[in-house]
Amino acid sequence: MAWFANALRATTPAPHTRPAEAAHTLAPTPCLAVVPQSPAPASAPRRRAAKPARVFRLYPEPEKPAAAHARALLELLREQCPEAAGQWLIVDDLRRTYAELAKRERWSELAWCSIGRELATLTRRRTLKRHGKRFVAYLLR
Repeated sequence: MAWFANALRATTPAPHTRPAEAAHTLAPTPCLAVVPQSPAPASAPRRRAAKPARVFRLYPEPEKPAAAHARALLELLREQCPEAAGQWLIVDDLRRTYAELAKRERWSELAWCSIGRELATLTRRRTLKRHGKRFVAYLLR
């Protein structure tokens, strides 16, 4: 058995040295990055935002019907209920009042969504919670 260990030692090169023919027969190391990577985008200098152009209209645009209805609704409420000024009014009451106003003025009643959107531009809108129920309310100024 000693003769086998001696023969093995004689044929095995030292760990720090390689035979010249063994260097050419080594398998290549596997490449882990197979997918080619795209080059990083070049960072272009940012453009300044253009200043908005000042436009003057010779013929003013007509007011939207929903805006006119919302304004009339607020004026009616200020007139009829002066004690409600500074109070929050619930949407259900406002819808009902708007339906009565549209009938009285002989307007075609518009969808409440458009009226509510215009009311929100004229006054504040808020979601309130009372007795476990949520309400949308508008402030009467």
